[in-house]
Amino acid sequence: MRIGLISIRGILTGCLFVSMKEMDEAYKCENCGKKAVINHQSLAKEILDWCLECNDEEIRKEFTDEEYANYCIEQTMAGKAVIIAVEQ
Repeated sequence: MRIGLISIRGILTGCLFVSMKEMDEAYKCENCGKKAVINHQSLAKEILDWCLECNDEEIRKEFTDEEYANYCIEQTMAGKAVIIAVEQ
């Protein structure tokens, strides 16, 4: 696992890069039961037993698209990752 930046629509965004092995070994989300649960001290995530998608849907469900974009920029500027990407 490593923290880095990835460009999304020209905006640098904090990203947690994981290996396929780490994804395969991760336990499944307690909420949806489908996606891998990945945790890291620099990942902007509150519900540690849930996948990042379920976490964001629950915690930030009231956010507009603009509010979510601002949240992602603020977290990235604070050194946090807001997305997870699998490295090949």
